[in-house]
Amino acid sequence: MPASAPDAGLRASGAATEPPYVVLLHGTSWPTKTWTRAAWRALAIELSRAGFGSRLFAQGPAEAARAAEIAAGLGDVRIEA
Repeated sequence: MPASAPDAGLRASGAATEPPYVVLLHGTSWPTKTWTRAAWRALAIELSRAGFGSRLFAQGPAEAARAAEIAAGLGDVRIEA
């Protein structure tokens, strides 16, 4: 067993330039596991009320379209490329 605590190599880069955010993982490999867009939007709204932004990642046209629908009109939700 190591004598020291584990070190994942993560370091703070200084002062935060944006509010904290939560990454919403809306993409799934099984259509039956896909949560509704309305539910994702409701979660993003609740996170915003709690002081968090939301980030969405999308791979491919279907996920990009879903991310756009989730983020539409919500200022605290950003789609990352």
